[in-house]
Amino acid sequence: MECPICGKSGKTVKVRIEGAVIDVCESCARFGSKLPSYQPIKKPVKLELDEELELVQGYGRLVKAARIKKGMTRIELAQKVGEKESVISRIEKEEMRPEDELVERLEQLLGVKLLERYAKKKVDSRERKAELTIGDVVEVR
Repeated sequence: MECPICGKSGKTVKVRIEGAVIDVCESCARFGSKLPSYQPIKKPVKLELDEELELVQGYGRLVKAARIKKGMTRIELAQKVGEKESVISRIEKEEMRPEDELVERLEQLLGVKLLERYAKKKVDSRERKAELTIGDVVEVR
């Protein structure tokens, strides 16, 4: 790649210069602060969630507690999983449900279990009683 500061071609590093994150050559990296490079998971695994997995109750508190236990700030965790700090904040507050790939990265990095299986209950028509409630026929997602 070409350095946007000096125009040299070659290997670049990611740095923050006056709030902007750009890729520059090694010699121009001194003008800013180097950022840790995002390291993908060693064994990329495509997590295919079946419909029997769901996020555990209180997943936000679980993520926050594990992050604090590991001594990381939200910014450090965000950089390690390749997300924005605001996304980590919203997950910790349970304002958003993380994507499946992000759930996998968080589980691996923090050493927590964020997904759990739930059992679908099938009702046999012969076993039904006269009283049928809405909870017997509606599946909540």
